[in-house]
Amino acid sequence: MYADHVCNFHQDKYIETKKQVMSLETEFEKIQVALQQSQSQASSLETRLQASQELVQSLTTDMEGLREERSQLEGSEAQLQETLTTARQRCAEVENDLARTQTQLQLVTKVSTVNI
Repeated sequence: MYADHVCNFHQDKYIETKKQVMSLETEFEKIQVALQQSQSQASSLETRLQASQELVQSLTTDMEGLREERSQLEGSEAQLQETLTTARQRCAEVENDLARTQTQLQLVTKVSTVNI
């Protein structure tokens, strides 16, 4: 009877240990699944990070190009303003020359009419 009691005790211990092992295996499997999901998410985030970094680099390059273009346009604008100012001055000079020429032409016409 003592032997049966010892055998039952060991059998109970075995069953309890077996249940613990099965529970630990289940937990281990859950942890493995969670780890795989985390690794997949990390990989996805790394891919997105790299794409974002490439986008930032592209945008930085675009911004540098736009700054250069802006600088050139500002230079062109200043040059055009200067050309416009010069053209206006020249136009005023031509208008003055034309007015003098018309006055001289009118005088010549009057003198010609008087001498006839």
